[in-house]
Amino acid sequence: MVAAQSRAGLWANGLGLKKLGSGSATTLLFAGCSADQDSGRAGAIALAKLMQRPAKISCILGDEEKCCGLYAYDLGFRREYDRLENENPQRD
Repeated sequence: MVAAQSRAGLWANGLGLKKLGSGSATTLLFAGCSADQDSGRAGAIALAKLMQRPAKISCILGDEEKCCGLYAYDLGFRREYDRLENENPQRD
């Protein structure tokens, strides 16, 4: 079994998206941790393909992308949500 962090961003293999920090980019797609799960991969790929044309999505966080904390937030675990939110890279 592959660790969750080492799977981050693998859903985007073959889509021609750069990892943030490997050159300039105008738009970032944050797909979230569900994109690396079987149940969310197809949706993330479809969204990336749709958005590459009009929005010119050019990069993702790749293996730097952490869980966004959505499920923790929805379940009322606000401290856990805050912790998870702050683990993702902050960019200006």
